[in-house]
Amino acid sequence: MVLTTLAQAFAVLLAPAAAHANPGVPQPDTPCSSTLANVMTRPPDQQMTLVCQQQANEDYRWTIVTSDYPSSDRWLTYGPEMTLRGEGTRNYDLRSGDWIALPQDPDSQCIEEQITVVGPGVVSSPRVKAGEAGQQLSFRVLPNLFSITMKGYCLWSKVGP
Repeated sequence: MVLTTLAQAFAVLLAPAAAHANPGVPQPDTPCSSTLANVMTRPPDQQMTLVCQQQANEDYRWTIVTSDYPSSDRWLTYGPEMTLRGEGTRNYDLRSGDWIALPQDPDSQCIEEQITVVGPGVVSSPRVKAGEAGQQLSFRVLPNLFSITMKGYCLWSKVGP
């Protein structure tokens, strides 16, 4: 009994601390960091798009994007997956080109899954690329992208034009 209790206590002491938990879900009219200025995100229901914007009082807050077809070169995922449309669709959310994903804490892993249009009404099998925990992920979004699913607590940014 004593050995079991000591073993359990020792296991708790050796377990990694959850010092870098994923952030809360961004909500309309809640604060965001100035480092996320003009970054877009979507809550899990994917029913609206939010953008981190500077307010009149100099604070930054998540606000609802009023455009019918929001598009950005910078997106934030905060854990759950987020699916965006590419230039292989009529109303795309992001442009093709070189992108990077930066984990927002040392334990985060950025994962992307792309599906491309290969012909009229035909899409490819998913292509997945995953970075190591805490490491930048570099990848290319193809011009005929149908959709991309991004996952992890990561900042996704287009590189160059």
